[in-house]
Amino acid sequence: MKITIITPTLNNEETILDTLDSVSGQTYQNIEHLIIDGGSKDQTLKIIENYNKKKIKIFKKKTNIYQAINYGIKKSKGKIIGILGADDIYQNCNVLKSVSDKFYVNSNTDMIIGSLVYFANKNYNKVLRYYPNKNFSNKQFKYGMMPPHPSTFIKKNVYNNVGHYNEKIHISSDFKFFLQLIYKKKISYEFLNKVLVRMRMGGVSTKNFL
Repeated sequence: MKITIITPTLNNEETILDTLDSVSGQTYQNIEHLIIDGGSKDQTLKIIENYNKKKIKIFKKKTNIYQAINYGIKKSKGKIIGILGADDIYQNCNVLKSVSDKFYVNSNTDMIIGSLVYFANKNYNKVLRYYPNKNFSNKQFKYGMMPPHPSTFIKKNVYNNVGHYNEKIHISSDFKFFLQLIYKKKISYEFLNKVLVRMRMGGVSTKNFL
């Protein structure tokens, strides 16, 4: 079962290498890593191009973050799709294996939701916030809460059947998408009770958190 990881980039020269190492270092090898670069002016593309890993594919397309994600979904060949920001890393080298195993055991499940932690910019071990999946329930949408997006993996056929992210919403399109999937379409999902992603504070979705 191939897993596609989509990473939108834009001037991420200081963090992209950590993200690349995190994906390429996974023990689960049936993966592809799609980089959708929105027009980086720094060394981001040079770092990626010099990385020289066959499973990495680079697409240069001037887009906002959700246009990039949608473009990656359309180009993906995996049965399962995960979104990993260019500031973020997987918790350990067995994350994608755990995801694959969970989908294998729960073959009818459309989506698997893990937990994540936020860490200080240059200190991977300094956890600033814990975002557990077990705290999520449908009623929390009313309070602006949603599953942790980077630690959620969705079957590609869900996107084909339900649609993609709203590209006109630049920050919270993932909230609207999850609302549609879970609250309206009532797709099936399972919790994977592990921390799957370490998310760096200061990225697009966390810069105003404090």
